[in-house]
Amino acid sequence: MNNPLCFLAFFWLLFVFAIPLTNGQTVQSLVEEGDKEFASGNYQSASVYYRKAIEKNTRISGIFYKYAESLRLNREYSSAEKWYRHVINQDEQVFPLSVFWYAEMLKNEGFYDKAGRYYQRFYKNNRQNKDLQYYILKSKYEAAVCRDILHKQPLAGISGIIFADTSINSVYSEFGAFEVNDSVLYFSSSRPVNNAAGSPFKSVIYFSRKENGFWQQSLSADSILNSGNSQNGNLMIDSSDNHGYFSRYPFSNSSEKCMIYRATLVNGNWENCMALPEDINIPGYNSTQPHISYTPMGKVLFFSSDRSGGYGKYDIWYSRINPDGSFGKPVNAGSQINSMDDEITPFYYEEDTILYFSSTWHGSIGGFDIFCSKGDLTGWSVPVNLGKPINSVTDDLYYWFNPVTRNAYLSSNRGNVSEISNETCCNDIYYYRLPFSHNDTLRMQKKIAAEAKITEGYIRQAKLLVPVNLYFDNDQPDPESTDSVTYSSYDILYNGYFAKINEYKDGFAVNLSLEQKDSAIAVIDSFFINDVEKGMKKLKQFLEVLGKVLVRGQNAEITLQAYASPLNTPEYNKMLSKRRIKCLKNFLESFNDSIFSSYFKSGRLVLHQVAFGETVAGAYISDDIHDLRNSVYSPPAARERRIELLTVEFLPYR
Repeated sequence: MNNPLCFLAFFWLLFVFAIPLTNGQTVQSLVEEGDKEFASGNYQSASVYYRKAIEKNTRISGIFYKYAESLRLNREYSSAEKWYRHVINQDEQVFPLSVFWYAEMLKNEGFYDKAGRYYQRFYKNNRQNKDLQYYILKSKYEAAVCRDILHKQPLAGISGIIFADTSINSVYSEFGAFEVNDSVLYFSSSRPVNNAAGSPFKSVIYFSRKENGFWQQSLSADSILNSGNSQNGNLMIDSSDNHGYFSRYPFSNSSEKCMIYRATLVNGNWENCMALPEDINIPGYNSTQPHISYTPMGKVLFFSSDRSGGYGKYDIWYSRINPDGSFGKPVNAGSQINSMDDEITPFYYEEDTILYFSSTWHGSIGGFDIFCSKGDLTGWSVPVNLGKPINSVTDDLYYWFNPVTRNAYLSSNRGNVSEISNETCCNDIYYYRLPFSHNDTLRMQKKIAAEAKITEGYIRQAKLLVPVNLYFDNDQPDPESTDSVTYSSYDILYNGYFAKINEYKDGFAVNLSLEQKDSAIAVIDSFFINDVEKGMKKLKQFLEVLGKVLVRGQNAEITLQAYASPLNTPEYNKMLSKRRIKCLKNFLESFNDSIFSSYFKSGRLVLHQVAFGETVAGAYISDDIHDLRNSVYSPPAARERRIELLTVEFLPYR
């Protein structure tokens, strides 16, 4: 696996899928094959080759170290510890890092006293080696951590962690669980593409539905999320706009980096999948593990990245999401959160203004531990270890909880749960129930009341913005058409109409005296600015507020009236009025990244249409085709070519 932190799935080939070995292979060919598998990230396969080479010849230079490295990277801590000890006894001077990694394996098994001594030994013997500065600093820090852990190991104060059943967990690797309401669980899993020997593993997004209190057999998600040529994982859904964010990198091109993508959930189907902008997905670096939340500073995308400008390896970064949906320049979460090691899998809980994340720093009791820090982007408290049993001596990541169901999820390779081997190579999904407190009830009641007050404010604002009058150029859209529908959109027609302001000035001022022309031009200017332009601005204001009301659980019904000037037959003008209503609906469906499209499809946004044609036009409006000044260019005639967004009514969504 060439990008181990992109998903943190930690998947490798199983023994049952391991490449076949023949007795005829030479020691040299076994080592070369092992090196090739190691370079490709297939550490399980590499360890098989190295083991065979050792069985044939134990005097091969560096073979013990290579074998120990492959076991470590496959997270077989106990086995790796034994082989690092072999290296220390024979070749510590040649492989000084064997002492550091030996200490790491001891810590990952919970042997803190012994691990601390070997961290101290590595630091003492190598502190002048400029090529090992990271490991020197890390060993000094971890020696102190191990001393502290011996005296105080934090406890979470919960009864236990539950292994998710086999409808979720498989014999492979599962990670990144995320509940939608209380009925759907999304997660990711790395599984072999097929059952053939040596089959590559691929990360796929899955989901499971809950029926009668039990999660059903999981299924792979929509093909848009699981592209055939990509590794996909880390899905989270922003319920405010049904956008899903996830990580993706090519399945076949290991040189390309992990990127964050976004898709939109429309009536149960995923659509409009696209990569986020280059400010988020900087070329040449990995961007992964997206999480959307609302902070005191606004809506924010949190993610993990190894881009330059950070404090170490992977850091937590964030980007503010602007009201128009664009992303602000990413900002590093800072040195209180980020360290010289890895910080990954962010989750921000807005009610408590707390950021949860995993790190191999901050005094972890094993590998990756889950930490929390209170803050609002302007500053963070010192990270606190969530303690046992949430954290273990192995890797614990992807912390997330549903405050409504009180289910808290994490991914971990703890224990001997995996059927792949008796080691800790693969992640599984675990969960526990959050403790309930009286404060939670009060906070939820306050939140409901506050949300209702905000919704009422938006509803009042929307009703104050109607009626809205929208104006059209003569015989638009689709001149001379007798159809009642059109593909035209009102914003395009509006721009074309406004661009003809000089034509209207000339047409209305024709054959007038100089003084009368100035007055006529002023009248046209006033009409285009105070009627046409003002109508479009008011429409956009109304739609912005309408979107906020709909996303807060209301249905909306809008009544429209359409008019036409009396320049054509009543039958023609009735079709023209219907086309004008349709072109407005086309604009609504494409407005602001099509936010209203799903509401139209689901019936939560309804337009009541009444097309009047010319029947309500005043008798004083000219219908003389030869008198264009009064029948086309005059403001009284132009005002008849309009749609009036008359009323809007709201009802709670059921």
